[in-house]
Amino acid sequence: MKIISQLSLFDDTFEENLGDLFRLQTILAALPDEKLIQKLQKIRGKGRNEWSVTALWNSFVASFIFDHDSVASLLRELKRNSQLRIICGFEPHFYKSKRDIFDCIVKRMEQQDGEQASDYDMPEEGKERMPEKYETVSFDDFVKYSKSMFEYWTEDDFASSFRKMLTIEQFRSKEMQSLYQQYLVAGPAFYVKDLFESMGITDAKDKAVRFYAILYFYYSLYDGTDDNEKVKEEFVSAINCMVQEFK
Repeated sequence: MKIISQLSLFDDTFEENLGDLFRLQTILAALPDEKLIQKLQKIRGKGRNEWSVTALWNSFVASFIFDHDSVASLLRELKRNSQLRIICGFEPHFYKSKRDIFDCIVKRMEQQDGEQASDYDMPEEGKERMPEKYETVSFDDFVKYSKSMFEYWTEDDFASSFRKMLTIEQFRSKEMQSLYQQYLVAGPAFYVKDLFESMGITDAKDKAVRFYAILYFYYSLYDGTDDNEKVKEEFVSAINCMVQEFK
């Protein structure tokens, strides 16, 4: 399954933005290497088969991601890095397919997203599924949660990497476009609208768009500067100004 193109994944800028393990997962999920693996399996024939061709190929790809210039160096990395062994396929509970890798990434994102909402006593799902929860959220609680979400999407390694991946890959497949909308555009905007309506805020849709636009704008500023603390301060100031306007 082609989710992400090879060129964008191996680009230096992309490398700086993603953690090595996450980047390896996305690369293995995207590489159109099925035919190559089949050929390698035929070449191996009845030769040594202690490890699957897929696991060996995945470790070969990993050697570039982790900058190993020798087999010995890669083996040392595999020996000390259990997560890398699992991703490559050297452990019993390894990913069975490219689709499995991608589904694992999305599942983890769904889990973290729900945990983040739960930690701030916010609705974990849409209003149609838990309307009572929306009625209990105060505006002050929502503001605290919004500030925490900015830190989450910019400073949490996995969430930040996921966000950047979707931003880059949204134009490459309908699936990635759908996930981009779900997590970073339409999904959160409608979530804010439903919360505002439950709070009795007038013109909830327009104000939700304006409110979420601030978060999205400062995500981009945060990604493009070395002075992250300054951006965070500006974001908090912008949110506080809008809060005063809404009250």
